[in-house]
Amino acid sequence: MSSDRFRAPSSVRGGRAALAFAAFGAVLVIGAGCGDDGGETLSVVATPKGQHQETVDLGREGKSGGDVYVFDGPLLDSEEEETIGSVYGTQTSIALDGASETVQAMITYDFGDGDRITVGGIGEYPRGDNGLVENQEFERPILGGTGRYAGADGTVTSVRRADDSYEHTFELED
Repeated sequence: MSSDRFRAPSSVRGGRAALAFAAFGAVLVIGAGCGDDGGETLSVVATPKGQHQETVDLGREGKSGGDVYVFDGPLLDSEEEETIGSVYGTQTSIALDGASETVQAMITYDFGDGDRITVGGIGEYPRGDNGLVENQEFERPILGGTGRYAGADGTVTSVRRADDSYEHTFELED
């Protein structure tokens, strides 16, 4: 893989050094050639700061299959002083059983200048909450990208922390 294929936007690029900038109130660190398969690894820590979230209650009143959770938030630099883009997502309730809810996600990270990564797949919420199960890893596929991330492939692993921030680790394949 060319090191140019999955580079950070030029406004935040700094050679092979780890870079930090916020995404969805998040910090994104890019390490070129760090993946096990020779690809790139992107690590994101997202916080709820600046996030907007709405629930579309479909079907039966209250939590039920088909409910949609819609969210967006700013992409900020590492000091959370400069907005560099946005993240947009939806999660649809697929199944509720016992103490958990299975959701199907579609999330796009927009880094500006047409540079985007889209991920999808399932996750699990504790019943009565609108966030992933705390301290549990959820792996989702990278569905594609545009701009510098055109042809993006791989996975993202997400973990919700006790403070409601999220760690997202993208493994971009060659």
